[in-house]
Formats: sequence, structure tokens, C-alpha cells
Amino acid sequence: MAVGIHSINQNVSSNSTNRTVLRLQRRVKPDLCRLATFRQWKTNTQSNVSPAVLAKVGFSYTGKGDKVRCDACGLEIDNWKTGMDPKQEHMKRRPECQFVLDQHEIFSKNGILSLFCLSTNLQCSKSNDHIAYNSTIDQI
Repeated sequence: MAVGIHSINQNVSSNSTNRTVLRLQRRVKPDLCRLATFRQWKTNTQSNVSPAVLAKVGFSYTGKGDKVRCDACGLEIDNWKTGMDPKQEHMKRRPECQFVLDQHEIFSKNGILSLFCLSTNLQCSKSNDHIAYNSTIDQI
């Protein structure tokens, strides 16, 4: 579902909006680069964790077993089990990680993803997991 311009809070200043969109654009390329590290990832029979989810929450594949590493904080996690949530594990084990802090700030702002989608012509969908639609946009 394409996110339209009407979901954007009209009280956002142009400078604030531009800075936020630029921050999001800088994040997409690294997400794709992290995902590319999972080419040799072997599906773990004890886990249903997907490389796409791991990359999205800041992890790159180390090339060893099912071990992943966050480039921002150095956290390494392996031995993934069914039911483990990569985002929650990252937040729980390294709440001070700059990637975790940035992700929370960016995706919890109302309309920020909409702004990014509009600026890049991407098709984006709403996900209550990542966007709090009832909050207001603060200057970032």
C-alpha cells in the first residue's frame, strides 16, 4: 500500500523534514549492504530468523554458523532459537547502541516513513511494529 502525502503532519518545518529524509536515505543503503553479507547464510533449523530481519535491525553476517554482528556497537549474537526476536534481542542486550537509538527515533515518529517513501518513490506499508501513527513529529 502506498503511503500518501496526507499522512504527513503539516506542522513539520521544511528543514526538519529534509534532515529526516536524508537520515533515512543514508540508512537504506547500509541496510542493503548488511543484507548482502547473508549470501552464505545457512538456514538454521532451530530458528526462523530471516536475514532480511537481521539486516534491518543492524546485523551483518559474520560468516560463522549463525553468528551476526552489529557494526554500530559490536554486539555479536549466535545460537538463534525459534521465537527469538532480533530487534528485541538487540535492544535488550545493547540499549545504548546508536543504531538501536536511531532506529527507535526514526521509526517512532509520525509520518517520517511517509516522507521517506514520497522522497524516494518507494512503496511502503504501515506496520505498527515500526511506526507509531498517533505520535507527533518532533524536530530531529
